[in-house]
Amino acid sequence: LVLMHIPDRERALDRMIAALKPGGWLVEEDFDVASVWPDPGRGPGEVLSKTHLAMAQIMDDRGVDRNFGRRLFGLLRSHGLVDVGAAGRTFMWPAGSPGPALMRANYEQLREAMLAAGYVTPQQLEQDLARLEDPSFFMPSPILWAAWGRRP
Repeated sequence: LVLMHIPDRERALDRMIAALKPGGWLVEEDFDVASVWPDPGRGPGEVLSKTHLAMAQIMDDRGVDRNFGRRLFGLLRSHGLVDVGAAGRTFMWPAGSPGPALMRANYEQLREAMLAAGYVTPQQLEQDLARLEDPSFFMPSPILWAAWGRRP
């Protein structure tokens, strides 16, 4: 869950692959936070908040590759690894579970940047933070991709 945040992520992946001994395996996990979004049409507790959209915009502004996890399979193949595979997992995150706690931490960490950019108002942010605690709240997690490959 790091490479998606690094500006020179593909160079970092190159270095990781170069460090493998022949026959060595690389396993990398990263999120795809762009393919699965909360959809209020699916249920009244599933909310796509203004703060969630603001966080995505800040990530884009900062050069985060929000689809990096999804790209791992192709990247490992293009780097010459063999026996490449990938699996994606997603979960429902109800209030009180680790998922909304992670969202709260992300919102708090990006609070000043989201407010300064005008992507969310202080009132919207506070409302969305409170919503994470609402017993009726739930949202799908990002897709957590695990990809693996072996150096020939």
